[in-house]
Amino acid sequence: MTGQAVRYRLGYEGMDVRLLAEERIEATVPPSAEIGEGERSGFWFELRDDQECVLYRRVLATPFSAEHEVYDQESGTPSRVAGAPASGTLWLLVPSFPDARQLVVHGSPPEIERRAEAARELVRFDIGAGR
Repeated sequence: MTGQAVRYRLGYEGMDVRLLAEERIEATVPPSAEIGEGERSGFWFELRDDQECVLYRRVLATPFSAEHEVYDQESGTPSRVAGAPASGTLWLLVPSFPDARQLVVHGSPPEIERRAEAARELVRFDIGAGR
């Protein structure tokens, strides 16, 4: 969907997430994703209105991975190993909805042995006219 969009810049260290900036732009935004009912593992974010209705949802690869890919020097075979929690910047692009009041981020634990666990709400930011 092309039109007015909002780009959010989030900073994270481990699973501690903070909203750094918000910018209105003209952009093509991917369509909203359906997750369905029940518990799910993974990482996604949502725009919600005053009534907690989901207006937009996008599923992404987790940026919080506490694992790294390493290669065996002899065989070149890759494997995953535990590492320090990730930190960095995450950019989220969403449609500009006049009714959007909250940006909600969900994620599963980043540890290798826990990544299949159900995602939980990590953080919620007030956005839009309701601020």
